[in-house]
Amino acid sequence: MEIELEDCENIFFPRLTLKLIDEGTRDMTITEEKLLALGFTPADLQSLHRYSVKGVLSLEMVISDLAKRFNAALLLTFFLAAVYLLTFFIASTENVISLGIAMLIALLIIWFFQPPLLSYKAWKAKRKLLQEPFSVDNKS
Repeated sequence: MEIELEDCENIFFPRLTLKLIDEGTRDMTITEEKLLALGFTPADLQSLHRYSVKGVLSLEMVISDLAKRFNAALLLTFFLAAVYLLTFFIASTENVISLGIAMLIALLIIWFFQPPLLSYKAWKAKRKLLQEPFSVDNKS
């Protein structure tokens, strides 16, 4: 497998993206057909196109960004749960209750600022495409 750098025109900042090429014959571009085969609905695809900032970002970038958001939200959720469990055993009852309410509000804010279902599907699709990059094409 070779790695090829490709310039991407972005209105916010220039960015280099990596394209994986399988012995020079096929690249790992994400198409709508692959996403439909991975469980995305047409409404999900429409939402992805809305996130693509008027067609400037590719589907690969949108999927990658949503997967990163899901990872970050999941890690923050586990971290807050661990802190709460530690506080549960150490602190007084009043502190446990007030910290629990504050963390619940924090978790609602964390998960509100990213689309949870769409980012989960993007995370799952990215994992599947990295593990079995060309298995989606063979289903048709």
